[in-house]
Amino acid sequence: MPLASAATITSVMEDIDEYYYLVMGDNAVGGDVSAATEIVLGLFKHNDLDVETILEGEVSVNLPRILVGPPCGSEYMEEVLGYNCDSWPYEEGQALIKVDGNNIIVTGTTQNDRRRAGLILREYPNYPILNNYSFILVSGNSLEPANLDLEKAKTENEFVCGDGICEPGEAFLCFPDCNKKTCFTICQDEGFEEAFCRDVPSNPEVNICQDGEKNKGLQYCTSEKSCCCKPQNTEENIPVQAPIQQPVIQEESFLTSFLNGDSAGLIVTISLVILGFILLLAFILTR
Repeated sequence: MPLASAATITSVMEDIDEYYYLVMGDNAVGGDVSAATEIVLGLFKHNDLDVETILEGEVSVNLPRILVGPPCGSEYMEEVLGYNCDSWPYEEGQALIKVDGNNIIVTGTTQNDRRRAGLILREYPNYPILNNYSFILVSGNSLEPANLDLEKAKTENEFVCGDGICEPGEAFLCFPDCNKKTCFTICQDEGFEEAFCRDVPSNPEVNICQDGEKNKGLQYCTSEKSCCCKPQNTEENIPVQAPIQQPVIQEESFLTSFLNGDSAGLIVTISLVILGFILLLAFILTR
């Protein structure tokens, strides 16, 4: 069996022996079967070896394998590549061949992309680049190997966000480079008023964004900065109560107040007394 230190695709392919299995993903389709067939034919031709093809889950994880299938649906593949179905960053016409220890992963965006990767591995001794790298990107829309391009695939930390180049695999790692959303547009779309690309502190215990800001991650900014969205500064809307309507008090004259009050009865009484006195006085004088 090959040593776990095998670093390149060619070295692993050359060391494949009877302990290996060609494993099809549970959700493999027709193009994956074609890719597996191409690899089996290549191993028979160059290694004089007949490799058994089985479905994922039918072999111990401790045995070496060549895994062929879609980029999602396999926990092992997602763990090694670092992408789930929603974050797969490659486009149609792109496939990957990757070494993981003693294993080889063959995947791509479509079933035809995976078949193209199988065509490359069928004639792996003819591609010097496979002898130099453990992670290869196969690009093209042809089923003719001569029309396919091979280059070293980059891992997440090898991309340079902010260089203005959208490289294969960078789509969801650096939105500004790939003409997707920037920090400003993602904040604006979510209803925030301001956007800031803030430096990431070396101390993980220190917050990246300021109080009240929402951290949207590194992919929307360049130079290893994180996007922070700040909501609009709005004062609390305190309902204004309508002023209390005070009753209008009309001022009365002294005479009106005097006549309308309790003094009115007293005036009548006094008037009657005076009138009676005058009548009495008139009666006396007439006698």
